[in-house]
Amino acid sequence: MLPHRGLRLSVCVLLLLLATLPVLADDISKIAPTSYVTDVAGVVPASTRQRLEALCTELEQKTGAQL
Repeated sequence: MLPHRGLRLSVCVLLLLLATLPVLADDISKIAPTSYVTDVAGVVPASTRQRLEALCTELEQKTGAQL
């Protein structure tokens, strides 16, 4: 029985490693910001994005600082 347990464990580990291959992160050097808010994943609602853009623009105009 013991050899089967080791074989099962080896197969499970191999499958786990193979399953993680397609899960590679995006290359961060390819991200080119075009405005204050860069939402590559597309999870920020348009209204929130517009509000953030307005706040960041106002901040830069008033203080010269960027966020």
